[in-house]
Amino acid sequence: MQRLSVFACTTFLALGTCVLSVEARAQSVMVTTGSGAVIGQSQRGVDTFLGIPYAAPPVGALRFQPPTPATRWQQPRPADHFGAACPQTSTLGTPSTNEDCLTLNVYRPSVSTQGRPVLVFFYGGSFRYGDAGVAPGGNGPDYTGNDIARRIGAIVVTVNYRLGALGFLAAPALDNENAHHVSGNYGLLDQQAALRWVASNARAFGGDPKNVTVFGQSAGALSIVDQMVSPGAAGLFERVQLQSAGSLATAKLASAEKQDESIVDEVGCANADDVAACLRQVPVSTFLTAAGGAIGPNVDGFVLPTEPQDALASGAFSHVPVIEGSNLDEGTYFIAQFTSTIGHDVTLNNANAILVNAFGKTNANAIATEYALGQNATPGQTLSSILTDEFFSCPAYNLRETLQYQVPVIEYEFSQPDPVYDYPVPQVSSIVDGDAHTTELAYFFGHDGAGNALSGTNRWLSESMMDGLGMYARYGQAPGVFPGPGNTAGSAAVIELRSPIDISSNFSGRHRCDFWRGLGSPTVLLP
Repeated sequence: MQRLSVFACTTFLALGTCVLSVEARAQSVMVTTGSGAVIGQSQRGVDTFLGIPYAAPPVGALRFQPPTPATRWQQPRPADHFGAACPQTSTLGTPSTNEDCLTLNVYRPSVSTQGRPVLVFFYGGSFRYGDAGVAPGGNGPDYTGNDIARRIGAIVVTVNYRLGALGFLAAPALDNENAHHVSGNYGLLDQQAALRWVASNARAFGGDPKNVTVFGQSAGALSIVDQMVSPGAAGLFERVQLQSAGSLATAKLASAEKQDESIVDEVGCANADDVAACLRQVPVSTFLTAAGGAIGPNVDGFVLPTEPQDALASGAFSHVPVIEGSNLDEGTYFIAQFTSTIGHDVTLNNANAILVNAFGKTNANAIATEYALGQNATPGQTLSSILTDEFFSCPAYNLRETLQYQVPVIEYEFSQPDPVYDYPVPQVSSIVDGDAHTTELAYFFGHDGAGNALSGTNRWLSESMMDGLGMYARYGQAPGVFPGPGNTAGSAAVIELRSPIDISSNFSGRHRCDFWRGLGSPTVLLP
């Protein structure tokens, strides 16, 4: 291919995508977005455009504000490396103190075709960690979308959004700055800005802005439920896939503000003359040290008009098809982390103390009896089963029951024997890792955390899951992988994602969902 200068290529942008020869094995490819031209890399049948700003950096006066449009750039902008991760510690994610992080990555098949389906991914991480790129040293998942784009012929977009206190801090001083008298939920507003960017720019990359599927894992999946409920996201996607969303319980604004008072105090702003101004001057590192507790979205009456579970039950949400599910052994991930922290296996005393702290003594005794704590399995294994059922499996099952009479919905359980992990789960002698939280990510993205392709039955399952996601994104159904367009209303069937793929009719019994309903656990979504 003849070499062209960036200047010469720019003159032909009006005619479509322009490809620049860089070396024998790779090329540069240019696309014009609404903010300016970006130069990505084309290799092995996939064009990648990394670190594209979708909003202005939320720094200075823009900290704790809704995202604003990115400033246009005049010269073609290199898009050959990931943008910075949003501020977070290195516990599970990519250590970063860079607030200039509102970027996204686009992956597309190199063959020029218009009208491709678009997949947008939101990462998980408890609303405190996560990175749309690749965490260094295998410390987090690898969300590169090359394998999906190549396999299913779709446009794949992965998105950074604000996390922790900088993404979700709620404070009365911040309420007073806007007409809606709300604060927090900046991370959700970032996601909406990214979805609007996709709607405006999908065609430039060969995508169909009217055929967008949003998928996410853990907190990313939970945030998608929030977007289904939020008026600000209405019409920005056509279907969703929720991976291990877990409990939908969400704090009200007043409760979030009360909880976040400790953060405002710890960063030294509680007694400031202008609390909002003080919060915008606090170093990022101080926030990362102070925001040690749970933090996330709140029901503010504006971004989230009402609690998500209530909105879903009443029908006040975007009525789009849903694939949702969980993993067979979600809890092992968290018990492994806990065991790694305390330096020894979970003891019976550890397990009982955790249950009492989480559920109260009466309910803790009932749970211990139901799960035969201290009898056949180790305390760590039993506690893992409890966490799996109460926080993931049963909420997923009851979410399906809530939605199935309103929209097409398919429920799955990832249950592959001896699975490959997207990134290392701490190994603990008393715990069989199994299909832990995050395990399905390697299969939906087509590679492990080191970027290695899967093999054998794991590769077969991964390709089947990617194919199913691709058919779902393109047609709204995926026969053979996710029979549909949805489970028959009232059906108890759950798709078992394993090799071979199967259908289970005893999911609720295996995970004791009737027990959790009877206990009245607030984390279980009742229809």
